[in-house]
Amino acid sequence: MSHDHMSWDDIQRHADEILAEGIFALRSAPAGTARGVASTKAGNYLISLGGVPYYVGEGIDLAARLRQQFAARTSTFYKNYLKEAPGQVVEIGDFSVQYMETALGRKEIEDFGIANIPTRLNRFQLGKRAQRAPATTADTWAAVQERCAELLAQGDAAFWVSPRHPMMQAAPPDHPGLYAVREGGTDRLIYIGESSGLASRHKTHCGQTYFSALRRHVGTELLAYQLQEIKGKKRYFAEHEDREVTGYLRQCTYQFMATHLGRLEIEEYMIKKHRPYLNRKSVER
Repeated sequence: MSHDHMSWDDIQRHADEILAEGIFALRSAPAGTARGVASTKAGNYLISLGGVPYYVGEGIDLAARLRQQFAARTSTFYKNYLKEAPGQVVEIGDFSVQYMETALGRKEIEDFGIANIPTRLNRFQLGKRAQRAPATTADTWAAVQERCAELLAQGDAAFWVSPRHPMMQAAPPDHPGLYAVREGGTDRLIYIGESSGLASRHKTHCGQTYFSALRRHVGTELLAYQLQEIKGKKRYFAEHEDREVTGYLRQCTYQFMATHLGRLEIEEYMIKKHRPYLNRKSVER
């Protein structure tokens, strides 16, 4: 793949090879302490003990995320370590960290690293990526990071030529990807989202308000319903209101695009550019 003519379609086709290079770049980064991480940019990190990898993660602000990970009260990896640590337990400060800034692909690096480093303390996203031969260079990975803005613009253009489907009749694959929902009649763009499994997320949006931010926002922002609290969770509507949410979505249209590299970043890019009505982080009222 030519770095000079690299396209969005190219990086989707060669996602696993590029991610293998990204893991090589992460594992080649110098090891240090969390206190030594000053970067506030998005990226990935690898936490190890005595040179043995234990946990791979991602964050939109590396310094803030690693402060959280290296505080025992808020640490995901250390709580998992304490649950399984046999015999002598080491202190949280005994773990070292490697990190890299990631402009495109930080969620996929996490998923790919769980399968390919591998790491013993990651409990989620298991099996999301296949095992691949390790890379010995990071040249293509570096080129992808350098050309991030151009690639995201291409991905945005590619998404909007994808077919539209009636919301309840759409049949996306259970692959990672991006999706958008438009209001019937007005054609107003109301929501953009991403998922590691498009089919399962679509099924949730079509019927399970508890797990669907889209359904909750439709009910509260568009239909003026109030969420009800059950067992401390304010994620339910009355039964007749839930039917109305389903009825509203039934007249919507749905687009999707499989995305094997960069799904978080293309979602962020498109929300900022297109400002869907229900994506709260982009809407100013």
